[in-house]
Amino acid sequence: MKKIIKNAALTLIISAIITSMVSCGGNSTDSKDNSSSKNDNSVVIDSSSVSEDVSVNPITAEEFKTKILEKVAFDGEMIDCTKLADYPLDTHGIPSDAYSSYVYLEVSDTTNSYETVIVFSATNPTLVKEKLDGYISSLKAQFENYNATIIDMVNKSVVKADGNKVYLIISPNVSEIEKVVVDNLKAFN
Repeated sequence: MKKIIKNAALTLIISAIITSMVSCGGNSTDSKDNSSSKNDNSVVIDSSSVSEDVSVNPITAEEFKTKILEKVAFDGEMIDCTKLADYPLDTHGIPSDAYSSYVYLEVSDTTNSYETVIVFSATNPTLVKEKLDGYISSLKAQFENYNATIIDMVNKSVVKADGNKVYLIISPNVSEIEKVVVDNLKAFN
């Protein structure tokens, strides 16, 4: 009987030691991985401590427009074409079912400037980009031998699609405006 109790106790002790070693072994491996990561200048992040809250606060067309106008100085008075019903449909042939919302700003004096910023949250980004590319081509043909200032602006224009967002920028300040647009693009509904 004493032999059975000793064997059972010994088995429990060995099981406890093995369990302890396996548990500690995992941690010592992690420690080795972490220390070797430090040596190769990598950053190891414990995924259990990372917050899942990487969400972006959505912004409306009105808020997007305000962010653009706060950061960018335009060479004339801007018209808020966003408030005109189906304005892109009338001007660019973009069907209203190809987008869910948009921002459309345009300089009022189109005889001296064609500064324009359009941002779409599109349901059909391929079609919207195609129509905006067509618009740029038509402006190039229209102003090629007519107005050097406008044709220079149009030649430097940007039409890009990023996921379901599509934007057009015609301006002498394309890079400045594009930075504001890109910074707010993911949040735009």
